[in-house]
Amino acid sequence: MAKKQILFIHSAGVQDAPGDGSNAFLAFLQKNLEADYDLRHPMMPGPGAPSYRAWEAEFASQFNSLEDRAILIGHSLGGSVILKYLSDQKIIKPVAGVFIVASPFWDVDKDWEVSEYNLRENFASYLPPARYFFYQSRDDEVVPQAHFEKYSREMPWATVRLVAAGGHQLKKGLVELVEDVKSL
Repeated sequence: MAKKQILFIHSAGVQDAPGDGSNAFLAFLQKNLEADYDLRHPMMPGPGAPSYRAWEAEFASQFNSLEDRAILIGHSLGGSVILKYLSDQKIIKPVAGVFIVASPFWDVDKDWEVSEYNLRENFASYLPPARYFFYQSRDDEVVPQAHFEKYSREMPWATVRLVAAGGHQLKKGLVELVEDVKSL
């Protein structure tokens, strides 16, 4: 039997060394999921100065190569890109689960207004059917907890997990996410 596919989209910023960007979090996911899942983790274009259009094109290519009922995981900007793409496009392919980790809600306040990443009005009503999960650590030093709370209000049916610690990079991983993936 083929392994269930997971597509992981990393954060913005340099992703070169093991401690950069999403690399430590990805290493945790690889250690805990690769035995049972086909974990794909493409390098997104220009992570140091990302543009939505470039990331959208790469995500679309990767997403379209997946089998039905794949799992999507996005860390920080990666989660924002996943949600924007899924709510902007007419998605026919069934998705098993969408896991959004420490992701900004781009118009939550004036410090986070980057229009190319803004979600459309009532975006949640345009998302394809799937199980949705949101995670944030209380000690996230990059994305304020207000972003997580905004997602919680916009998607009250989603599973939300505010964890005690881990910072924005979640270098020691996120056990709750691994357990939730395995529960699908």
